[in-house]
Amino acid sequence: MEIVRDQDLLGHEESLLYRVDALRLVDLSPDVRAKTNVWSLEEIQKGSAGANAIVKYASGILGIEHPDRNLVQRTADLLLSEEVGDVRAAIWEAVWLLTGPTPGEFQRWPDPWTTPRAWMPKDVDPAYRLNSLYRDLVGYVFARGDDANAAKKFGVTPAKFSRLKNFTLDLSRVYASLRDLSKWRIQKSDPLICALKITRIWETQ
Repeated sequence: MEIVRDQDLLGHEESLLYRVDALRLVDLSPDVRAKTNVWSLEEIQKGSAGANAIVKYASGILGIEHPDRNLVQRTADLLLSEEVGDVRAAIWEAVWLLTGPTPGEFQRWPDPWTTPRAWMPKDVDPAYRLNSLYRDLVGYVFARGDDANAAKKFGVTPAKFSRLKNFTLDLSRVYASLRDLSKWRIQKSDPLICALKITRIWETQ
């Protein structure tokens, strides 16, 4: 929406989720504002109310009036594995997640520096795993420099930042991995070929 005013919210029985480019574009009277939840897009991260709101809205699209709280949380965690740049796209991503198998308890994937030949799960989209690895390695670079603000802007949660700070990785391999991952992201080449290159980097003694 270019701007959200009282008339955009009043008279609707269903829940509504609007996006504007800046808080100043939410032009609501005090009474309507008091009944309206407002989230900053920058604060949509794992465990946030905004993430759960997206999943609940997606549940409504599917006709699920009262989604299970644990299902909402697990789905939101999966949704926020990547940074949310477009709320509308995130809603339909959540719809897609909700129509698939029920998300189970999160199990951390093995890393290429600990198990070079077994870090790519067989039941996960290779591109999804590569993007996750890319985010972890960029987060590690920020953690290495103790730059919590940059890590937060990149979408690294405080818990992950703390975990990454405990790692001691070979920086030459980190940068080589980031180089190949960046090329893959730009060129949109075969993710399995990129995964093989990453494996080679970390299994070489």
